[in-house]
Amino acid sequence: MRSEELRKRIRGELDRIPVIDSHEHTESLDVTPPCPNNAFRIMARSFVEHDLTRSGVISAQWRAAAKSEPDGWANIRRVLPLCRNTGYLRGFLIAVQDLLGVQITEIDDSNWESVSAAFADANARSDWYKHVLRTCGNIDAVLWDQPPAEAAWPSMDRSLFIPLARFDWFAFIRLPDYRESIRRQCGDIPHTLSDVLDLMDRAVAERVQTGIGGIKIAAAYFRRLDFGEPSRSHASRVFATITSDLTEADVGQYETFIFSEIAKRAATWDLTVQIHTGMLAVNRLLSRPENGVPLPLENFLAQHSDVRFVLLHGGFPHTRDVTSLVARYPNLYVDGSWLPLLSPSAYRRTLSEWLDVLPTDRILAWGGDALRVEMSYGSLTLAKRVMADVLAERVESKILDESEAIAVAWKILRENALSLFKINEVRNKRLQHTMAGSASMS
Repeated sequence: MRSEELRKRIRGELDRIPVIDSHEHTESLDVTPPCPNNAFRIMARSFVEHDLTRSGVISAQWRAAAKSEPDGWANIRRVLPLCRNTGYLRGFLIAVQDLLGVQITEIDDSNWESVSAAFADANARSDWYKHVLRTCGNIDAVLWDQPPAEAAWPSMDRSLFIPLARFDWFAFIRLPDYRESIRRQCGDIPHTLSDVLDLMDRAVAERVQTGIGGIKIAAAYFRRLDFGEPSRSHASRVFATITSDLTEADVGQYETFIFSEIAKRAATWDLTVQIHTGMLAVNRLLSRPENGVPLPLENFLAQHSDVRFVLLHGGFPHTRDVTSLVARYPNLYVDGSWLPLLSPSAYRRTLSEWLDVLPTDRILAWGGDALRVEMSYGSLTLAKRVMADVLAERVESKILDESEAIAVAWKILRENALSLFKINEVRNKRLQHTMAGSASMS
């Protein structure tokens, strides 16, 4: 009984922490389709779809669900019970229970219509995002993997969403229209490698001016993380080569050089860099499972010891490799985003190992890594349940006293990310930029 009381007290303290969400892909209300955000669309825009497609539901059936809910339910009802055990569906059901107030333990023939209608009604609220994230989740700021079109999305709260910029597209020389793709992003077409770097300088400076929390590198989605030694002369020769004649070795050398240049600009502007490690969320031609293996990053991390790197998702399933890297390099940090939904049991084990191995200022404990705010909330709830258990075990084992456990929670859920990504400074810059833009328009 005493153990359960301790866990409840710690959980109550966790709910009082204004959390910094370390990683999200939140979709804008400005680009959601005209069809209602019902249960089917929210499942399709969350990792629940991954569970269902693994069990035999095909993407055409999701489209049917958006157009005709009875048909949609008929197509997925047979496989939904097979996913009841997964973290993805557990997170979704937490959202149903807590955010919608619908007290069910599964979605079935008796309740799917009411659940779907409740989601559609909730999403019709103009303050739904604020309600879910700030009121229900007590989330103070979201580090947002920002799509390029964000400037045209006025509904995103600039005091809440702190963007991280991607510059990976400077490395996409394997694309047939590589030079044109840079022109679309930067306004000018590069004719030499020096032009590419000048445009990179301009792009980074412009994003810093408008306010970004850092840089996101998602290289694992199109290559392995075994960056070699960068060579400007080799990269220059590759740039001048007709794209169709490039070998994989040439492409890899060029990418290595570009990512090294991105890291140099992170150092110049004092920006923290997130790197995707571990499992990949999509199944595409270049997205091979071995791409996310984290240990090959070591050479790149050592070359850029003046840059702060955050290794996302704990590197799951290679969590111990990520932990060992962070233990060796003072400029590295672990990040637990996605992991509470991906595998709550792995999150429990990994969080406990982090607290055994790493100083608490090197841990960012949670990020939702979701498109939908409902799934972000479900992920945070799962994370807090695990964290309360892990911290209570440490108090019971006399590794920490209760006040120390609460102090650890504040660091790993808020203070570390707040400092690492300069969130208050960036938030002020974003708001000032918004006000300046409004004044110039008036």
